[in-house]
Amino acid sequence: MTGEATVTRLDLGPERWLTDGVAPAGQPGHLVAELLPAGYEVYLRLFHPFTSWRVPGRRTWRSLAGEAGVTFHREIVRASLKPALLYDERGHRYEVVDGHLEPVTRAALYRRLSATGDKGPVFFYYGLSAIVRGIPPLLWSAPLDAGDEVQRRADAVAGVELAGPEYVWPADRSWIVNTDYDLTSTYLACSRMTAPALEEDPMLEILRVDLDTRVDDGADQLNGVRTRGEP
Repeated sequence: MTGEATVTRLDLGPERWLTDGVAPAGQPGHLVAELLPAGYEVYLRLFHPFTSWRVPGRRTWRSLAGEAGVTFHREIVRASLKPALLYDERGHRYEVVDGHLEPVTRAALYRRLSATGDKGPVFFYYGLSAIVRGIPPLLWSAPLDAGDEVQRRADAVAGVELAGPEYVWPADRSWIVNTDYDLTSTYLACSRMTAPALEEDPMLEILRVDLDTRVDDGADQLNGVRTRGEP
């Protein structure tokens, strides 16, 4: 890991080009456009893997969709996989984490991104995860491979383990990673040159999306999933 001296806490401000965006009006549910800005060539959904404390390894959304008998697609939601996720006599079969990339996935993602664009420090922004803990948002500058150290420092400031970071991006803005506090997938914006390396990585389960792709719990209309409160 890069030395700790390269990790710097910053005053807020550089994140505003991302956090001050306005969600599009007149659309059902919540969209990728509420998470990432327009103008990028490719938008991607990175699925957080399912894990189990009883069974080593990780399960993909695609494999669980096959087990549940539903279609795997870019707007699939956790509720779509319910037949494969039910409790049994040994406890819950598989779980997925909201708002946080598990270490194996994060390492693979950062390794691929570090080979693209600006090679300098990147920004790590903790937004809602800090606010819900009663502290202002946090912003750090560090090499991408120092993400673990940034996380340790953010946790120390908060006094608890924080989800996130919510946004990670380089100074040249060639890509953006968004891990929303309430979502079980991470969304990315990048170039056509960067996307294939991410899509081909065996440790990353990724599908292409666009700005109008829904990200909320009622998104999966293809599989006919209804959520609480829907007719």
